[in-house]
Amino acid sequence: MLKLLLKSSLLLFVAVGTCSLSAPSVAKQAEANTISTASTTTSIAVDSKAFIRDDLFVFMHTGPTRNYRILGSIVAGEPVSVLALSNDKEFTQIKDSQDRVGWVESRFLSQDLPAQQQLQMLSEQLTNTVDLESQLSLKNQQLVSQNEKLTNQLSALTQRLTDAETARDSAE
Repeated sequence: MLKLLLKSSLLLFVAVGTCSLSAPSVAKQAEANTISTASTTTSIAVDSKAFIRDDLFVFMHTGPTRNYRILGSIVAGEPVSVLALSNDKEFTQIKDSQDRVGWVESRFLSQDLPAQQQLQMLSEQLTNTVDLESQLSLKNQQLVSQNEKLTNQLSALTQRLTDAETARDSAE
């Protein structure tokens, strides 16, 4: 029963993402369950801006390994400032929007905007493009109509000129 309760508490921790744990082995197990398996390590320059990748959340540690105490978690998409890299470049020291300084695994950082923000920007661009296309289509219809009127006027004037030249030639 206790084992089942501990397991369901751990699942609740993974699902909700907040919990204060005193047992280091439970915290390490919870961390192992929540960190995704990115296959590549990215190289991000110190003093640059980066974003937490599109994982649910990432643990921030007091030092450059998982053995250090967990300071808290950072939500996907949160912008962070890169302060330093560990010697093996596996961990990056960051500063988050709450002015917390800690270490996260480098594989969870990206210089690309998170997918959710990219989607929002692309949706706005699509809306703007559709609006622009509608405006341009209306303007095109107006120009086509104006072109037809001018073409008809040109034909009428050309016909009048031809008639006038014919009348002049007949009079001579």
